[in-house]
Amino acid sequence: MKEHIGWNLRNLDQLFERTMEEKLGYPVAQLRILGFVAGRGDEITYQKDIERMFLISRAAVSTTIDKMEKSGLLKRCLSERDRRQKYVKVTEKGLQVAELCYKNLMDMEDSLVEYLGKEDVASFLDICSRIRERLEEF
Repeated sequence: MKEHIGWNLRNLDQLFERTMEEKLGYPVAQLRILGFVAGRGDEITYQKDIERMFLISRAAVSTTIDKMEKSGLLKRCLSERDRRQKYVKVTEKGLQVAELCYKNLMDMEDSLVEYLGKEDVASFLDICSRIRERLEEF
């Protein structure tokens, strides 16, 4: 079973996720949303933006934002243009976690490049790109 491409890709993804969750203490879904919102800087981020970016349901995003708000990573704010809409904003704690997350990701990337070598990493990324292109044809 370990010879299968899909299994290996999923396994690597799970290892990345587990490592980040253990290092930072937050679920990867929250870290991804936090990185997305923090990465937009001063641009307003509505729940719908998160739904579109990650292709997840309104209910899933709402539940995740609730948890992130309770842990102090994000806060909901009323839109000044449309009082019916709320947007999410990263808190100071959220910015600190986002920066730490980015640092950990870069450290893992650097470690992998050092371990594998630049040529192997370039080959791997090329293969990933080709796999993505092929899968998009299905």
